[in-house]
Amino acid sequence: MKASVVDLEVDPALDLDPKIQEELIEFANGLDRPYHELLGVAADADARAIKKAYFQKAKRFHPDRYFRKNLGEFMPVVETCFKKLLEAYELLSDPATREEVQRGEKARAAKAARAPVGQDAAAPNAEPAKPRMSGAEAAKRLRRRMGGLQGHHKAKKERKQKAKTFFESGMAAFRSDRWLEAAGSVRLAMAFDPANDVYREEFVKVQRKAHEERAKQLTRTAEGALDLRNYQEGFDALEEAFYYRPFDAELAIRGAKIAWQGIGDLRKAKDLASSACELEPEQAEYHRVLGQIYKAADLTANAKRELETAIRLDPKDKEAKTELRGL
Repeated sequence: MKASVVDLEVDPALDLDPKIQEELIEFANGLDRPYHELLGVAADADARAIKKAYFQKAKRFHPDRYFRKNLGEFMPVVETCFKKLLEAYELLSDPATREEVQRGEKARAAKAARAPVGQDAAAPNAEPAKPRMSGAEAAKRLRRRMGGLQGHHKAKKERKQKAKTFFESGMAAFRSDRWLEAAGSVRLAMAFDPANDVYREEFVKVQRKAHEERAKQLTRTAEGALDLRNYQEGFDALEEAFYYRPFDAELAIRGAKIAWQGIGDLRKAKDLASSACELEPEQAEYHRVLGQIYKAADLTANAKRELETAIRLDPKDKEAKTELRGL
């Protein structure tokens, strides 16, 4: 990043909510934490909890949400935080890569535990000095230690070779526009060799492209289902597409309308409409739809608040005025 995160301060003049600025500073100052801590979930969290945690943060950290907005020195911070967030989610959500990640974390923890710790010889609890070993005993211990090191280096070399093979396969798929296949292979390369900076950089590029492709596929599926008035299938596809494009307010409001008018799920309709309002707070239509959903749920005070907001943003919104008079 161009700017030191530690030196950054909240700037109300930016096109970035001050609360999100604070979140970014805190997140960026802890990028070396284990993946589950970055996501804010337990080490044994299930796939659903991991996905939910990623989605909530991605809505706020996704760089595409701030396209053409003034982020000042926070611009590289947003990009860096999202890359790490995406990396954490993708490696923990896939069972195979999660196993590799956890194996690596356990190995690092064990290595840290074996590290010698200085101890004051005069300390009252210090252990008495051990008797000197004979030359034969010392040689035997050295051979055992060297054998263990050789085994460790061999395993490490094998893991790096596996990572290289997966990476090359993934990049070949990427060059052929097979985004989803590429993402799976590069994800495995990252899991086997997480310290490789080249893999990390390409991983995010590939994964973002794969997300875009998946969102397009799901949107096409939704449109086909809605043409046949299969509202549940259409909604499910749109809801999943929004997960892959958490910065897309228009996608969220489409899903909200179908949940409300098509399948009658007011809770999901409210969640999606609220997301749209959070992403684009100046869009009168989004507040009107949220107000209508609250009205359908008999939440009069909430409906009144959102409809009045819609009218304030767009005094010509006749539908909002009609809905408000009906409360």
